[in-house]
Amino acid sequence: MVLHTANADLVKMCLFYKAAGHARTDPIISQDCVSDHVHTFYGPQLFHPSTTPEDLRNSDPKFSTSVYEENKSLYWHPSIYKVGKDPVTGEKTYELAEISFSGPYYRWDRDAPEPKVEAFPPGFQMIAGMDPTLEGLDLFSECLCPKPCTRADGLCESESDFFPSDACGEMGIAMAFPTCWDDSKGLGDTGNHVSHMAYTLDGTVAGECPEGYNRRLPQIQLFVRIANYEGGQYTFSDNTNPGDAEVFHADFMNGWEEGVLEDIIDNCEPLPGEDPDDYNPECTCDQFLTVKSSMLTPDNDDDDEDLDEKEAAKICPIDVRAHIVDEEINFAVGRLPRGSCSAPLIQGVAPRFVSECGLAYTANTFDEERCEGENDSSEDWHSGSEDGEHEDDESSSSSSPYMFFHGFGVAALGFTFLLGLV
Repeated sequence: MVLHTANADLVKMCLFYKAAGHARTDPIISQDCVSDHVHTFYGPQLFHPSTTPEDLRNSDPKFSTSVYEENKSLYWHPSIYKVGKDPVTGEKTYELAEISFSGPYYRWDRDAPEPKVEAFPPGFQMIAGMDPTLEGLDLFSECLCPKPCTRADGLCESESDFFPSDACGEMGIAMAFPTCWDDSKGLGDTGNHVSHMAYTLDGTVAGECPEGYNRRLPQIQLFVRIANYEGGQYTFSDNTNPGDAEVFHADFMNGWEEGVLEDIIDNCEPLPGEDPDDYNPECTCDQFLTVKSSMLTPDNDDDDEDLDEKEAAKICPIDVRAHIVDEEINFAVGRLPRGSCSAPLIQGVAPRFVSECGLAYTANTFDEERCEGENDSSEDWHSGSEDGEHEDDESSSSSSPYMFFHGFGVAALGFTFLLGLV
């Protein structure tokens, strides 16, 4: 195999997470109120509205779903629900979907023009995905190993341009955060938490930054995989009231230990991809990080070589009803809890971390290269661009089941995004 070096300075660091929890909270938007809708979090189990970047940096890696000790950042997005129908009343029901894992991929390019890439500064935070027309967002979804929907409630016809009607071995969502920072607008802890950041002019990692955006940060491309996707009607937590629009956005609060990401950016050598200007070179940089000591271990020592680290990093859940807001969010009939500041926020109660709850290591055995069933297909359902072309296509350079979302162009979906719903 001939490896090309046209984009040999693009570095990709892949991180994988299980969900840390779910709650109607958004530490970026409001520090003293519940948020409008439920979010799913990855990283430390610190997602009370009062959580700060300093809290994250001071957190114990034992109570984080991060595989690595040094990255204590927090990532979150609107929670995903399976929509059903109550057999007695006929009302809609909402069941929290199971997240298989999330994968924040960090990308940067040493060939990028000035400003040169640097690490996220302490206290940095941002929200992305509110405007689907922005080149560089690259929001898309994909059905991996599609098969017929066989839901008992018969709700197999999706009402969404985003969630497929087919059942999927796993259903995936991806989007990219912007990389150009106007430091005169602050760290993202004031204002609308969006406008301090912008995508490059051509939407690529190495593109030129718009005028006024004087600093360049790594791109975070956030992947989310839904386990046991049954097909049919699903929705985001911010699309459950009359008049809502289908919205997917994501938030990032920097919790990296100071100096660590800087060292990685300066010293992690890129691995060349298989194609010129390859957007998806092999993952690297994990050699700069420390696997946390509290990982679960397989019963069979022979499995250590193939350890599924994100599964080994699972942690016991915390009781958000005793720590953040006392409301049911896992299942609801009629409607989900909604509305900013619409329920009493629990204040002054520290999260009750749980060290032991009988968790056992279980590897994720799903493999998109080995689909099962009558409708096995390499041309998976996807929602993204109409023309199927994009210079930042996610094309796999590895047979690893984690190298997903490949084989088609990605472009922002034509949804109406409502900033006020964050």
